[in-house]
Amino acid sequence: MKQASEIILGILTRQETANMDEIVISGFSGKFPECENVGEFEEKLYNGVDMVTADGRRWPMGLHGLPRRNGKLKDLSRFDAAFFGVSPKQADTMDPQLRILIENTYEAIIDSGYNPEELRGKKIGVFVGQTANETLDLLGRDPEMLSGYGMSGANRAMTANRISFTFDFRGPSFTIDTACSSSLVAFHLGVSAIQRGEVEAAIVGGVNILLTPHTSLMYNRLNMLSDDGTCRAFDSSGKGYVRSETTGAFFIQKSSVARRVYARVLATGANVDGHKELGITYPIGERQRVLINEVLSRGNVTPSEVTYVEAHGTGTKVGDPQEVNSLHALFCSGVARSSPLFIGSVKSNIGHAEAAAAIGQLSKVILAMERGSIPGNLHFEKPNPDIPGLKDGSMKVVDKNYSWTGGIASINSFGFGGANANAILKYNSKVKQPSAANTGVPKLIVCSGRNEQAVERILRKGMQHIDDDEFLSLLNEVHKINIPGHSNRGFLLAGDQKTSIAETPLKREVWYVFSGMGSQWVGMGRQLLALAPFARGIRKCAAALNTVGVDLMDLIDSDSEATLDVGNSFICIASIQVALVDLLRELGITPDGILGHSAGELACAYADGGFTAEETVLAAHSRGLAIKSCNVKGGAMAAIAGLTWEQVKAKLPSNVYAACHNSKDSVTISGKEEDVKAVVKNFEAEGITARSVNSSGIAFHSPYVSLASPALVESIKKI
Repeated sequence: MKQASEIILGILTRQETANMDEIVISGFSGKFPECENVGEFEEKLYNGVDMVTADGRRWPMGLHGLPRRNGKLKDLSRFDAAFFGVSPKQADTMDPQLRILIENTYEAIIDSGYNPEELRGKKIGVFVGQTANETLDLLGRDPEMLSGYGMSGANRAMTANRISFTFDFRGPSFTIDTACSSSLVAFHLGVSAIQRGEVEAAIVGGVNILLTPHTSLMYNRLNMLSDDGTCRAFDSSGKGYVRSETTGAFFIQKSSVARRVYARVLATGANVDGHKELGITYPIGERQRVLINEVLSRGNVTPSEVTYVEAHGTGTKVGDPQEVNSLHALFCSGVARSSPLFIGSVKSNIGHAEAAAAIGQLSKVILAMERGSIPGNLHFEKPNPDIPGLKDGSMKVVDKNYSWTGGIASINSFGFGGANANAILKYNSKVKQPSAANTGVPKLIVCSGRNEQAVERILRKGMQHIDDDEFLSLLNEVHKINIPGHSNRGFLLAGDQKTSIAETPLKREVWYVFSGMGSQWVGMGRQLLALAPFARGIRKCAAALNTVGVDLMDLIDSDSEATLDVGNSFICIASIQVALVDLLRELGITPDGILGHSAGELACAYADGGFTAEETVLAAHSRGLAIKSCNVKGGAMAAIAGLTWEQVKAKLPSNVYAACHNSKDSVTISGKEEDVKAVVKNFEAEGITARSVNSSGIAFHSPYVSLASPALVESIKKI
């Protein structure tokens, strides 16, 4: 009963804090052995591919008797220095770990649905786990080749500081070295900084690249490395680990501002073993257990709620039993579980990335939550006899892909100096919103890129997710703001399968132009009602017009020309313009300028924040009432093209007026209907373009409507 009450208390406590700002992982990116990105990593994980390989890409195989296998990134040479504002001299001496981490950071932010430009100047922390720094060693071998660029590009402090510099982040920025737990300790520090209000968000990174054999040789002489180059986690034949490379970054932030949520961070923690009789490198399971228990308590999680543990799991004779037996004592002994505690270690798939180990662990857990399946461990055949929980069935190694409904996962990462870290993640329980029903309206995908190939690739990705409105929303959100260096832009209207790609170094200005009379027609706006933001705007206008006895929905739904008299035309134009502004706002579009003409000046004032929607449509209604009250029917207007304002005025009789100076060679004239028709006929006889404007029989912008002024003023006063 006590355990049941604890479970209920934990659930209720989390429910009470559910509306508070949780910390979430909203974006991530990484490079892993033989994997250029998270997508390749996912594919190989779930296909059971051993990503540790035997080749001489870093040093000759078998050198100094080292194991022939290790995990290696595909390519360290590529870096778009110009895009990230790095000079060629600096790029040449920059640690490849840092070069790749800059790319990972950019990708993690984009993955979260944010444009990096939105975050510049903000208090965003950068916490990076790093132990190895072999670039400086290599640069120092030839004193003639040394330059100051080596210090600013390969010094470990610069790994975090250069990220902050590149993206103009203003929060704390430092590199953490606790050996193999570095990146999970960095994760803990990033989470803690957000919780304390020290930063708005954080980049958490980890790097480990093997450039020279010297570190491997020292580990080998400590008998820490596996002779056959495998991590046989939890297996009876485990006798060491294989070194590996990984780089990666996570963007963590408060749930209230996150545009994407991969996982919720329930709690994190770190401690150290302290003094140990058996030496500094000997792991102490009991102290690991104390830490995990503290983190569980901090997150209001009971042991039975944790269904999976991504273990440190290096495959060593001492380390595995110490860790797994402590897990058994905490999660299994005296704990009522409906199924065994599932455990796994990504090190069996990619090797041990040391300071960047947690990058692979966190990525694996997120992918498992996303797919609803835990990828299987490799190299597990027979349980380690020193781990009783694997023999009695209370614990189970996930040795093949296992269906998982998500839930709560615990992640362990331990440094060989005794620095321990733990994190508890919960899957994002939000149900993905179904896409809107097919309305026949094409879906717009917009993007930008460094070159045309990049734009085409993004558009193809968008087409692959064309039924995923949430994905498309993120894609459009990222690209709505100019990204410096993206000189190519493109868009795709899904529905006609046509793409348009244009190259421009600058973001073109967006202007809203609000037209006046002549832009109305029967049924205007009817199809746009299929778009929810537009429909909400129309309903808002309709509610205001109902107070003066006007049914806007009937006007839009009508097929009769008679409904669009002068008053109703004003109302419909203003309402549709208001709803279009609302729609564009919801799409995140902000105009660089606005321009209103005649009746369109009302909605222009709404777009500028001068009028409310209600004031806009009621003013349009008042304008129509005033025109009707002074009985000024019998007027007309016409558009003249190809002549300047002065040229038009010189040709007009005294009873027809130059009303609107639209552009250098476009003028609208106004007057009595018969007089305007006569002028139009004369212009046409001279070969001048002239056409009638649908002004509902009113000579707007002329002395003929001056009688409406007193009535309009009185009506406006009542709004």
